[in-house]
Amino acid sequence: MNERSKAKKNKKKYKEEQNDELFKKWKYIDFALKTQAAAFSHGEFGYWRSRMKDYKVAEAITSTTKKFIFFMMDKLEELGFEWVYSHTDSIYIKCKKKDIDELLSSVDLIVKSYCKEHGYRKEAILEFEQFYQRAYIHSPARNVLIAKTKDIDEPDKWVDPPNKVTGMNFFRSETPEALRRIEIDLVKLKLKRKSVISLIRYLKQAISNLGDLDSRELGIIKPLNKPINEYGGETEDGRKIPIPYHIQAYLDANEEYGFELEEGEKFMVLPILTDETTGTRKIKRVRNYIAFPISKGLPKQYDIDYEYYLKSNLYGKVYKLFDIPEDILEECVRDYIPNIKKANGIVEKAMEEKDDS
Repeated sequence: MNERSKAKKNKKKYKEEQNDELFKKWKYIDFALKTQAAAFSHGEFGYWRSRMKDYKVAEAITSTTKKFIFFMMDKLEELGFEWVYSHTDSIYIKCKKKDIDELLSSVDLIVKSYCKEHGYRKEAILEFEQFYQRAYIHSPARNVLIAKTKDIDEPDKWVDPPNKVTGMNFFRSETPEALRRIEIDLVKLKLKRKSVISLIRYLKQAISNLGDLDSRELGIIKPLNKPINEYGGETEDGRKIPIPYHIQAYLDANEEYGFELEEGEKFMVLPILTDETTGTRKIKRVRNYIAFPISKGLPKQYDIDYEYYLKSNLYGKVYKLFDIPEDILEECVRDYIPNIKKANGIVEKAMEEKDDS
């Protein structure tokens, strides 16, 4: 903790001096030390097999911060400051830039009052992180915070201080490029305070354009981490271990068109349209995946199942941007999904065959 205190001081120093290189260096050191500390506060003390197991200590660490944050939120509301979001050990508050000093003074008094009331030996420190002109709070630990509105149209700058991106799906390396662009564009529209109608209009167009893209912009990257015969099998007590969907997709590709991989290599998977259906009262299409090489793309004999692709990889990630339930968003854009008529035709044919039988 002493080392982390040093890292925080250096981070603050180089931020004030606008030395981005050294600021980033100490930012990463601070994060590494924070992660190590969390391994104890959320790990060693709470893990049932740990030699340092102490549930009371683990509970005290997490509950103390939570109580402190809730106390802060109530007091700030009483003082006329509106809080918009809190997570773990932080709180975001609506405030005009000219009122920041007043806010920090209020926070300082609240901290001293709380620590004195609860008899803490050491006074807690609540640090001011940054003033953001625009912010999109998606969910706990997922947000986009923009210090200056001029950076909204330059997503590459979103990850550079003083801007901040945490946990967003477009930030992850495995996110397909096409879906990354869609999510970023939707967040941009949200940060610009565009209407839900504008967002839906954009999404309809973006979805309809997916059919024109190369499969390599859509594919989900997966690794072959171990020999193929080590996937699946049974546990010692006889329970079956299912084969992961992407490994089954590779096995199917190997059988259908001879696709081969070496251990450690990466490949792509996509859901494909087939005539398989399931169900008796309500007939649904069976979800099937096929693997393919990143360098060559999906073989031409396969049609991408865009409906299942979007259900699995997009709607659940972006529906909160629209302030409507996920199923309603899906219904709004369904008619714009590439080859949706062919997908519907598979179900209709299965229903007709069921009626005939």
